[in-house]
Amino acid sequence: MMDTAEDLGTLIDHYLNTLERSASWLARQIGRDAATISRWRSGESRPQRLMDVMRMAVAFGIRDEREKLRFLDVAARFCD
Repeated sequence: MMDTAEDLGTLIDHYLNTLERSASWLARQIGRDAATISRWRSGESRPQRLMDVMRMAVAFGIRDEREKLRFLDVAARFCD
C-alpha cells in the first residue's frame, strides 16, 4: 500500500512502476488517450471525471478496501 502521494502524477507513477506497466497501457485500460495520461502525470491537467479515477483503481487492481478508499481520496483531490 502506498504511504503518501505528493500529487496525482506521483500516485499514477507509483502504480505503473509497481505493475511494470506503461502510460499507454493505462490509457487503453481506462479508455483515454495516452497523451491525456501523460498530462495527468506531469500535472499539466487533471481528470475531469471521477469515473476516470475509479477506472484507474480497477486497472491498477486495487482490491483492498482501505487502499482503494485511500487511492480514491488522494486522486479525487486532484480532479477538476
